[in-house]
Amino acid sequence: MFAPLFKIPRAKIASHSVRNRAPTSKDLWHRPHDGAASPAPGPRVLHQFGRVWVDAEPSSGSAARDEEPTEALEKRIERSPSDAGAPRPASLGMLRHVGDRDGAFVTGPPVATNLGAVRAGGGAAAAGFTAWPAGFKAPDFDFNTHTGAGVGAGSELNWTADPILTTAAFEGVANSFYTSAGKYKTGEKEGGKDVSWIFSPVIASLIKTGEQEHCDDHAAAYSISLKEAESVLKAHVVGHTFGPAASSSDAEKLVLKTIDRNLTHKALGTDKAKWAAIYTTLYQKTGTRDTSQWHTLWTGPRTETATDVTYEIVKGASQIGSHSSASIIKY
Repeated sequence: MFAPLFKIPRAKIASHSVRNRAPTSKDLWHRPHDGAASPAPGPRVLHQFGRVWVDAEPSSGSAARDEEPTEALEKRIERSPSDAGAPRPASLGMLRHVGDRDGAFVTGPPVATNLGAVRAGGGAAAAGFTAWPAGFKAPDFDFNTHTGAGVGAGSELNWTADPILTTAAFEGVANSFYTSAGKYKTGEKEGGKDVSWIFSPVIASLIKTGEQEHCDDHAAAYSISLKEAESVLKAHVVGHTFGPAASSSDAEKLVLKTIDRNLTHKALGTDKAKWAAIYTTLYQKTGTRDTSQWHTLWTGPRTETATDVTYEIVKGASQIGSHSSASIIKY
């Protein structure tokens, strides 16, 4: 995504907290597929969205900020599972102003929008988010074993396999958004005054980069799992004849040995029924960016007028741009 604004991934990247501390497992909840609410494990929901956090540390002399009740926050960040088993952003209707191509590519690019729309999809603490890939497909093939033909016809070695590709690999789609430059009301109060955040063009670009890192992680996961499997099938299996062999099983074993011999990443294995799950395991590793607080931004300089309080969002100790996908997405 979830760093994305949550504790992630799917899922996905930028999340901002306007609290006096980073969100904890008590602050951020997810709604499991059975509809029962339960606390997310750890400071980010690693199996949901990727986000960039804003750790709001009060400036010296600033008034204590009102904290939103945990119960209200829980309700605001509930998730609805997608038909592919990955969470969708909540209140998608609020994101209708975003281009029609949003979510078309797991690889991005993230789409600029306003803070309210980002929060509608990523939760009350979000400044951007990237969802887990949804609707992806693992490549599939049919061994197409048969008997009675070829070199072994009329002998004990009369089984051959002529594999055919039945399903092409597809990385899926993933919505990715970040907060564009501007001043936004947070809905919170300090001393009865509205609290706003200012996102400079530089910070908006940084959040976009953070979300793109999650997209790049997804693409890397696809490359070394589903895409690699499909490439091996197309180059070394489909269109080739295996055998003759003594049985259907033996002919299929020849196919599997060929797949294994040509895999770059042996951990991917030859069991096609497990390829989709391996992809999921790999792309969820993008949550490392969030749990390691590499995607955490801070609230900086505070300005107070007769009517409102404004905080500038700053980079803080963020490590956006410092860790490659190759160093995270690996077996």
